[in-house]
Amino acid sequence: MCLYGNYFLVNVNKTNRKNKAVAVDACIAQEIDELNKAGVLTVGCCCSHGDEEYNSHVLFLKESVEKMIELGYNIEKYYYTDGSHCDVFISALKTGCNTIESCKEWHKENDIPYIKNQGILKLL
Repeated sequence: MCLYGNYFLVNVNKTNRKNKAVAVDACIAQEIDELNKAGVLTVGCCCSHGDEEYNSHVLFLKESVEKMIELGYNIEKYYYTDGSHCDVFISALKTGCNTIESCKEWHKENDIPYIKNQGILKLL
């Protein structure tokens, strides 16, 4: 898991975006890239940046539910703070960690300085 502000650019499948490349937390970017290449329509994600209270996760559209199940993900309906659902679902990711120590280790393994807000690090 990466510190806040460290991103890789990932091409997403949302056809209504002029620029399909979006900034994704660096430590989960490879998995998000693979999901999009598999045809999953992702609409958001977060790695939790070492916060043990949250897991890394992805939000995706209803059209991708079967594909996510086929890929081995557990899915749930996602509800916004106003209680609406909007045909968006959520799943925990297989990558990412939930501790500061694992965050430091990810930076070390990927030869990326353990510094916040480095911006876009590369395009996948």
